[in-house]
Amino acid sequence: MTLFLHSSAMTTRPQRIGLLMACIITIIACPASAQTPAVKRPMTFMDIMEMHNVGSPAISPDGRRMLFTLSTPDWKAARSFTDVYLVSLDQGTASARQMTFTKDKNETSPQWSRDGKYFVFASSREAQPGASVPPAAPANQLYLMRPDGGEARRITNAKDGVGTFAFSKDGRMLVFSAGKDEEQQLWVIPVAEIETAAPKQITKHATPITWWQFTPDSGRICFISPDSVDRDNRERKE
Repeated sequence: MTLFLHSSAMTTRPQRIGLLMACIITIIACPASAQTPAVKRPMTFMDIMEMHNVGSPAISPDGRRMLFTLSTPDWKAARSFTDVYLVSLDQGTASARQMTFTKDKNETSPQWSRDGKYFVFASSREAQPGASVPPAAPANQLYLMRPDGGEARRITNAKDGVGTFAFSKDGRMLVFSAGKDEEQQLWVIPVAEIETAAPKQITKHATPITWWQFTPDSGRICFISPDSVDRDNRERKE
């Protein structure tokens, strides 16, 4: 089977990305080793459970490359594990290469730096399972990696793991949320010292920050936080 990615001038960038993602999914679902077409039949529950899921596309600032994640089911572990991949938008699926190789951990949400020299992703690769029953979810930390490969470097050490994160639109800051669900606050790392500087806490709100976003000029951060936290209700749910 041969797959083609059309790149004529009439095709927009979003359309090309959509086609590329579709090709990646098709290659995963239909390996080249298949010599005869499969007999058509309704999709079953097991078909869905065995699918490899592609997600989190992130285009480089120069528009030439794209990061994405691929989740692979592991029946022995009864869960899926996710790694980060990199593909050239000009060369198509043949250029896709795996960037992270953790067997039983997850690498997710890759984001490019504003200059495109590296990307940051969340990973549970160094987390230890919690002692609670059921075990606590592994805590994510942020890691930096360059597109030419090499070892990923951890840039956060948040006690209860990192939540959402984003580079400011001016490329000067990396902001992330961290803490337990009922205590999430925002922290910042200056991009100029991203590999050496210790994160600095920038919010100390009485209730957790549940959503946040930079203003267009990167001068401020807007966030949403509840008026109060019903700790008794949280304990009842637990």
